[in-house]
Amino acid sequence: MMNRGARRESIFHDKSDYKYFLQLLSEIRETWNVETHAFSLMGNHYHLLIHTPNSNLSKAMRYLNAQYTMRYNKKYHHDGALFRGRFKSLLTEKDNYLLELVRYIHMNPVKAGLSTSPEQHPWTSHSAYLNSGKRKKEMGWLVVDDVLTMFGSHEGRARRKLHRFVTTESKLDMFTIVEGKKRACILGSEGFGDWVRNNLLDRIKRDRKIPLTRQSKRLRVAPQKIMEMVLHFYGQKRRVLSERTGNQKNDARSMFMYLLRRINGMSHAEIAKEINVKNVNTLSQALHRFTKQRKANTAIARVTQTIADNLMSNVKI
Repeated sequence: MMNRGARRESIFHDKSDYKYFLQLLSEIRETWNVETHAFSLMGNHYHLLIHTPNSNLSKAMRYLNAQYTMRYNKKYHHDGALFRGRFKSLLTEKDNYLLELVRYIHMNPVKAGLSTSPEQHPWTSHSAYLNSGKRKKEMGWLVVDDVLTMFGSHEGRARRKLHRFVTTESKLDMFTIVEGKKRACILGSEGFGDWVRNNLLDRIKRDRKIPLTRQSKRLRVAPQKIMEMVLHFYGQKRRVLSERTGNQKNDARSMFMYLLRRINGMSHAEIAKEINVKNVNTLSQALHRFTKQRKANTAIARVTQTIADNLMSNVKI
């Protein structure tokens, strides 16, 4: 998975830009259960190796790119699209082909002349794979075990073997495969390609005939149920969800917005309509503050999980 800045212009200028992008990777893990296994953030593009157990790739990536663009435009007084277009994705078979992608992503800064070894570039996941210290703790959302276990059950040896593998030249021309004009959309064996075409691509074509409204109903919990649960928990009335509180905290409202986002994956515009908020940017900032507050406060995290579990216990997603 990759995307470039429009006209190949830079999308990252300073540390805060890189850190905010990593924060968004953490958010899509929490909200949509999108697992990031490897990443490399370059000056004018990014590479990601991600797994989407819930088949919600487009929705999560739309959030990632839109949120980053919104902040970038505000910070740098930029207007319009930041990225070249829709992200490019490559469906990959696990095992050897997966490792080839990890190698390609981690070596990207070296190939570009930004560092002499992958761990020297601060904005790849390679350094988090190599040690279990501060770097790994900062990236609790990064999934490393799936890749490391492919190199053995002993963590230390697995890390060393991974590093040797990554820094050894690949026999595959991954640049052409990933970024070439005639790039493939499937990376794997012939059998894997046949399985994908027969089982996934044909099903996607069939699903296109299903009205979007039916698809969304099939995947979402009714906002009314979420609202009732939140109001019951906080002992509040319906009006509190649309009241303007100024600088005062409105925990019930923040919780309601957060759960609409986390459980249903609703857009900011959809949530704004649900609680009668006109300024989508204000809502986005409120959601961001609550997400940070939830991470810093274990009590709020437990409350969120309790409500979410109660909502989902009798709902089939």
